Amino acid sequence: MINFNFGFFALKNLSSIIKAFSNIPIFIIFHSTKDINLDGSLVSLREIRDDLNQTKMLIHNIEDLNHLKNIGLDIEIYICFLMGGK
Repeated sequence: MINFNFGFFALKNLSSIIKAFSNIPIFIIFHSTKDINLDGSLVSLREIRDDLNQTKMLIHNIEDLNHLKNIGLDIEIYICFLMGGK
């Protein structure tokens, strides 16, 4: 189980973790999936979509699901759970 937010660690590190543990099921909790600007550079999960397609994803809302689909992820195994709010 990996708890991911863009502020936790770099995408290349997430990619390395996924590859290193490719022999076991990997679940990733995404706190945000939208592209962000970090230090003047656009960072997108699109950069590691092939690696992410090897995982099971836990997301917080339908917007995240649609964003992942739009950047080319094969969303077949995911869990959407709401965090507080209305």
